[in-house]
Amino acid sequence: MAPNVTNAQRAEILTQALPYIQKYNGKIVVVKYGGNAMTSEDLKQQVMEDIALLYLIGVKIVLVHGGGPEITELLGKIGKKSEFVDGLRVTDKETVDVVQMVLAGKINKSLVNLLEMKGGKAMGISGIDGHMIEAEAKDEKLGFVGKITNVNVEPITDLLEKGYLPEAIINFIALLGWAPTGEQEIFTMDELIQAFDISGISKSPALFDPVKLKAINGEYIRKMSPEAFAEKAIPYIRQVVHSETADLQLLCHVLQPRTELFTDIPEQVDFIDALPDYDVELYRHKKMKTTPETAKEALMEILPVLEGISDWTVDSIHAAVFARIGELGVKNGWMLWPLRTALSGKPFTPGGGIELCAILGKDETLKRVQDGINRLS
Repeated sequence: MAPNVTNAQRAEILTQALPYIQKYNGKIVVVKYGGNAMTSEDLKQQVMEDIALLYLIGVKIVLVHGGGPEITELLGKIGKKSEFVDGLRVTDKETVDVVQMVLAGKINKSLVNLLEMKGGKAMGISGIDGHMIEAEAKDEKLGFVGKITNVNVEPITDLLEKGYLPEAIINFIALLGWAPTGEQEIFTMDELIQAFDISGISKSPALFDPVKLKAINGEYIRKMSPEAFAEKAIPYIRQVVHSETADLQLLCHVLQPRTELFTDIPEQVDFIDALPDYDVELYRHKKMKTTPETAKEALMEILPVLEGISDWTVDSIHAAVFARIGELGVKNGWMLWPLRTALSGKPFTPGGGIELCAILGKDETLKRVQDGINRLS
């Protein structure tokens, strides 16, 4: 049971903690958690609660854990005596296998599970994943004990900074140094368990491929339910979109098939609150056969059509715009490219001109189309 804390004490605690919360919010903090500190279950629970709390207030924790006592215990169970020289464990090939099993397997996964239970979000990786840690032998008599010569932090910072889904990370890590039979690379957890075979493990070092991780993450994003995607995406949208009239649900709908990283979202939607100052040459598009001159003509044709729409929905806008395209006998792009450009001021957008009309709302759409005409005059 939590101890009784008075309101005055709570205020004092918050007063003392707030400067540190502000200082470390969004910062990366490395925590070394030694194996000897894991021998007490009560202490382990407290440590995990503290780390989960740091996560919840916005600190990006990299937890580096040990596991010496458990390694010694398992070695003893298989009849192998641990030998130490100057505080360092003599490590032959058999011992290396045990160390990897204990650290990367049992302890790593148990800590991840504990952190999740405490309300944090955790992903377990090892220094051998993605060739993250390079080392050289320290002393022949110590066997595989080494001195670290290089740490590739990119895999860690990518996981912390770029909004990857845990399921995608697990899928990607499983493919590091392991080749499944067949062409399938996107696996559910159950599929991974069924497909994994030690015979598929390569003897060559695994390479961290951020392009592949991004592609796998995109596949997982596209498989999310619309509700789950919106829950993840809206905080990123709200970093740059503060409009109360923009249709965020429709925005999420057009973003989902075009998103590989959640951190890419702000740049895709930063035109919604305010139209950027763009060059009218953006209206020129070789494939769409548009120029600034034809774009002005197209916008002048579309403006009264948009003004006359009372039911401001994607379907109604689509029907009215395409009816006018048919009446004029022009290609779709002749009208839709200028419309999208006038609404966004960008060469690439999530969704086309019709969707952007619905997302922005009628008043903002009419204002931006008129602005486009003025720029082209």
